[in-house]
Amino acid sequence: MSQSNPPKSIPLRLLTPELSQKLKQHFENVLLDIIQRNRVSRYATESLALHAFRNYTDDPSDNRSAAEVLTERFRNTVPLSYYDAYDPFIRKLFEKPCKQAEVENLLSTGYPSYVTFSSMTTGKSLNITP
Repeated sequence: MSQSNPPKSIPLRLLTPELSQKLKQHFENVLLDIIQRNRVSRYATESLALHAFRNYTDDPSDNRSAAEVLTERFRNTVPLSYYDAYDPFIRKLFEKPCKQAEVENLLSTGYPSYVTFSSMTTGKSLNITP
């Protein structure tokens, strides 16, 4: 298949109900895994963008599974984020001296594997992404 004719995506409504449900469950599982793995990150525990998520009080009468409650809480309380929300954390990677304890579990668990720089196509300042 040539690059000029990429495959067209199949709209969700064209899938069988069974396949649609499996796909939705797969995405729920992926989201849950991301949330659970990164709950210990400094971003998750300190970011103002996640304040409502951290302080959400579960309803004790809710009979759903903890996984269902957690993913719904995430969807209802975490807004779309922009670079500015991450910038104070990313800056820690460039502090002199860069302290290991300051960058461990910074945006996710462990240490950043690499750092990328934006191409600055918007004409704004350089964005750095670990």
